[in-house]
Amino acid sequence: MINGNTYDKDIRKWIEKAKATRNMALTNFAYGIEKDWEAVQAAIDIPFSNGLLEGTVNKIKALKRQMYNRAGSKLLRAKILYSQ
Repeated sequence: MINGNTYDKDIRKWIEKAKATRNMALTNFAYGIEKDWEAVQAAIDIPFSNGLLEGTVNKIKALKRQMYNRAGSKLLRAKILYSQ
């Protein structure tokens, strides 16, 4: 759907079908996509991603949770720098 050149029409058709179903989760998802259409359009059109940043933040948070109340900030900093 996204890789073709008619994705705009295809997604809009899918949204209309999803809104007509009895599945409330799917219906709400379709309304959410429709409500935030500009963000969806940008996500499809723009080739950039923040996946690398999110992965790094996730790693740091996991280390922070692991070290909670065990050591000071110096050891946490050293462990974060060592992990990268």
